[in-house]
Amino acid sequence: MAKMDMYNNIAPLLQIPPLAYSATETPATGADLQGYESCTFIITTADITSGTWTVTFEESDEESANFTEIDAADLLGSAPGPFTNSGAFDEKIYKVGYIGTKRYVRCVVTETAMGTANFSVIVERGNPHSAPTPTDLNA
Repeated sequence: MAKMDMYNNIAPLLQIPPLAYSATETPATGADLQGYESCTFIITTADITSGTWTVTFEESDEESANFTEIDAADLLGSAPGPFTNSGAFDEKIYKVGYIGTKRYVRCVVTETAMGTANFSVIVERGNPHSAPTPTDLNA
């Protein structure tokens, strides 16, 4: 039975909304990790109808510039995929942790063969310097 409070200690950020995509999806800005000590990317898939899709993670000291791919040593777990229309990737949830030192992070989903895929990415920020975290996450 759950006894610990996680509700007041996380701040999820919807980085890529759940939609059908037919091209590479690169968020314009990174998720700001200032004030948080942990971060996990949550990737969800629905229907991968065609094509091949790869997931990469990027970091930067700037909100919307100079992003570079995160070194594997700074990730807990590995990028899922590549996603294809085999059915093996439909309706799944994946998580990848980040233990690097940059302030901004983002997930990029790249189309490497023409297709359509339904997916979303949430950046789960945790262990805040100041709790409780805001209850209105859409403000």
